[in-house]
Order: sequence, then C-alpha cells, then structure tokens
Amino acid sequence: MELLEKISKLAIELDWDVAFAGKSSGNHHLERVSKIAGHLLSEVGEKCGDRFVVLAGAWLHGVGLINGNWEHASRGKTVAGALLRSLGIEDATRVRIEHCVEAHDRGMEGKGVEAGTVEAQIVHDADTLDKIGPLGVLRHSWKMSLELTPAQLLTHLPKHLDERKENLYLDVSRRIAAPYEGALRDFFADEKAALRILDVISQCAKDGIPSEDVVKPLRRVASQQFLKVLKGQLQLKILETKQLG
Repeated sequence: MELLEKISKLAIELDWDVAFAGKSSGNHHLERVSKIAGHLLSEVGEKCGDRFVVLAGAWLHGVGLINGNWEHASRGKTVAGALLRSLGIEDATRVRIEHCVEAHDRGMEGKGVEAGTVEAQIVHDADTLDKIGPLGVLRHSWKMSLELTPAQLLTHLPKHLDERKENLYLDVSRRIAAPYEGALRDFFADEKAALRILDVISQCAKDGIPSEDVVKPLRRVASQQFLKVLKGQLQLKILETKQLG
C-alpha cells in the first residue's frame, strides 16, 4: 500500500501540475479510474489479475500527457517505466504495469496497442468507462476545446464516443456502459441544446476551469436528465450493483 500511495501522489502531481499546463488541477479522473479498475478486478476475479499491477497501471495510465496528447499512451510507457524504476519496482512487475499504460487507449480506429493481459484490459476499460456517456462528452470536449469549435465537436463526438464503447474488452464493462446510451441519444437529438452545452464546456476549458467544476455552469443549459447521469458518473454510481443488471 505504501508503494501505491507514492505512485498515486506522483501521478496526481503530474496530472494536476504538468499535464494541460496545470489546468487540470482538481480533476479526479485518476481517482475514479483507480476505483473503477479495482471494481472490475473484483468482478472478473482477483485470481485473474494482480491487484498491484492493476491499480498502479490505473494511476499511471495518463502520465504520457505531460508530453502532450499525441501518442500519449506509448510515450507514457517510457515515463511510467522511469518512475517505477526510481521506486525500485522489480522488472517483471514494472513491465506488466508499463503494458497497462501503453495499452490503455486503443485510439481512433483501434490503432493503439492491444491489451495483452487481463490487467491491461481492466485499466483500459476503467479509463474508457470514465470517458463515455455525458461525462465522455464533458471530458473529451474539454480536452479538445483548443483544437475544435463546438460545432466541430458535435460532428466529431458521436464517432469518438461510439468507438470508445465498442473498444471495451470486458462483458462487465459493457454492462456498466449500457445505461448511458439513452442519455447520449437525447443529447445528440437536440442539436441546438447540444451546442449550448459544448459552448459552455469549451469556454470553461479556455478559462482553466477543471472538468468536474463545469457541472455548475452547465446547470444553465443542460437538461435535468443529462445532469443527473453526469453527476452519477462523477459519483461512481456506475459501480452500484443495481446498475450492473
């Protein structure tokens, strides 16, 4: 546990203070991914994967973002490896964690590294489950706001979110993801309302407001259903038994 605490602190420092020029400070994505990963491991069975590898991979999966979003998964493998060596992690364990990092994002059209271990599949799916549904709209729009206008985002998002969902490895992950399809259909069905939401998200990102804090200004433009599902994702209601069916 002591090593995991060190890893989590290092990962949070890099995410908050370095990635996105410090604008992601206060973002709890890594914490949510770690909790989701632990839940997925318990669902598939502890004997199927090493808990330390899963949780370390979950905390470190995004470290490549300190060098920008381009090929951040493959670059992250190198960054994670250096951190793990500095902590004295044995080579066999380090290699498995590095694979979780490099395989956490298949990318558009599945061009990324395939997850070759159960641990890597869990980390990939945990990260993906935090990037679908209304939270996926919020997080990806925030991330891409400097490159795409709200109108361009509205065109880009459906394919991106659908590919995220289709890339899930585990049956339990697909069951968790299922309830958010309705919220996304409603979002894309009303183009004017969707553009108002994306405009608020984009402006907040440019103002350096972390994604979690965008919920408050969204109250002015988003539907109650959109906000309800979004808050449920942020509060990890997806891990409640009733959600799994």
